[in-house]
Amino acid sequence: MAADTVNFRDFSQPRKRIIFKIDPDEFEAFPAVPVDAMQELAALGSKFSGIDETDPEKVTGALAAIKEAVDTMLLPESAELFKKRMAKYAHNPIDIGQFMQVFQWLSEVYANRPPASPATSSPSSKRGRSGTGSTATTKPAASKRSTSLSRTSSTSSTTGS
Repeated sequence: MAADTVNFRDFSQPRKRIIFKIDPDEFEAFPAVPVDAMQELAALGSKFSGIDETDPEKVTGALAAIKEAVDTMLLPESAELFKKRMAKYAHNPIDIGQFMQVFQWLSEVYANRPPASPATSSPSSKRGRSGTGSTATTKPAASKRSTSLSRTSSTSSTTGS
């Protein structure tokens, strides 16, 4: 019967919700990003440098890359709110420094790397921002991805990163 034995290993991983806060708003990222999307995010990250350029085409490309990154990493409801707060004339806007902190942190979370020290992780940290966020450590519902940003008593535990 040993010849009939099949080696088996389950590579499933428990997924944790990824939640961060900017001012009063909480945003939720997808608990994991597919390999192809990670490759796209890496390519998008190289386009962000165009935001400092004077060439309008490079700036436009950088802004489009930022919006694409937001759509790739955040659940739809969170992505819409995030983009609304990045828009021209937004009340309580998200600035480029905050976006870069979020992008770097989420990239590190998705790559399973420990986050960089906040003191050296972004230009915004020089203005007194800590660069830290919080993550809820409960599993999302198996039947669908949750887009609710409200917390319940079972998801209120947070950890700093």
